[in-house]
Amino acid sequence: MSRIRRVGSINRFNIVLISSGLKELYQAKLEYYSANFLNLKEVSMQKASQILKDVLSLEANSILESITKLSEAECHKLEGFFQNLVENQGSLFFVGVGKSGHVGVKLASTFSSLGLKSFFLHPTEALHGDLGRVGEHDGLVAISYSGHSEEVTKFLSFCKV
Repeated sequence: MSRIRRVGSINRFNIVLISSGLKELYQAKLEYYSANFLNLKEVSMQKASQILKDVLSLEANSILESITKLSEAECHKLEGFFQNLVENQGSLFFVGVGKSGHVGVKLASTFSSLGLKSFFLHPTEALHGDLGRVGEHDGLVAISYSGHSEEVTKFLSFCKV
């Protein structure tokens, strides 16, 4: 189940932790992709077309399933979080390692293109001085597949929640 929760603040900037515990869904995707993409050289155009449709359908269904996992209270918290950033001209920082870090980089880029100053902050680099980039009106989104990534957990422990 996907969890979005405000875990506190550092010097008055918000910390939000997103942990996607949709392991069954990811496992199903991995099994599907592995079964259908290992021997692409041997795939006919007709089968390739069906694989493409299946992948798009699987991704679309994942997004639709995510909608059902967000409660009204979580939506209101997120709305307030973003409204606070806009009103105070804050920046949004995404934190994560591994694939979650790659997601954070993409999200920072996407939010920047929407007009909200957004950046990726690697948790290890943050612990070695880069946390100074974050100001009192900035927001933080920590992304972790398990919710227990060592680097993200260490980073959050320094955030004086």
